[in-house]
Formats: sequence, C-alpha cells, structure tokens
Amino acid sequence: MPGQGVVRAIDLAIYLGESSWSTSDDLGPLCGWSAEEYQVERLLDPILDEVLLDLVKQAREEDTTIELESQKATLKRSIDYLARYDINTYFPKSYELLCS
Repeated sequence: MPGQGVVRAIDLAIYLGESSWSTSDDLGPLCGWSAEEYQVERLLDPILDEVLLDLVKQAREEDTTIELESQKATLKRSIDYLARYDINTYFPKSYELLCS
C-alpha cells in the first residue's frame, strides 16, 4: 500500500486543479457566458497534469492493486463540466491513466 503521503499529494494536485476554475454565479463559466465568450488561458493545466501523472504512477508502483476511484470520479465530474465550455486541457493524461 502506498504511503498516505502519495495519496494526499494526489488529492492536493486535484484540489489545486479544482481551485483553478469556479462554478460560482459571480465567477467562471456559470456567469452565463457561452463557450465562445468564456475563453481563458489554462496555463496551469499541463503542469498539474504532469505532476498528477507522476503521482499516480508512483502510487501504482508502490501498490499495484491501488484503486483511486474517488479521485477518478472527481476528475470525471470536472472534465465533463469544463468540456461544456470547450476546455479540454484539464488533467487529460492523468485521467486516461486512472481509467486504465
């Protein structure tokens, strides 16, 4: 079983990603903006994706039977939400690895 530090680091990386956008009525995509109107640079996405990818690989090396289902579900919800706004840069490599 991987140390709880690796799992906590995975959760932290996902939390940082979640903090990079908002579903608040005052901020982010749900302000009533269309996908065309809501265009922002997502400079942190590829960096965080690489970090999370490395952490998931490390967790799986330490425990080949580990299941990160809650983390996968969290990413899926966010990916689906952001895709409605044509944002497809949110943890794509990490999510693919978690699904494999």
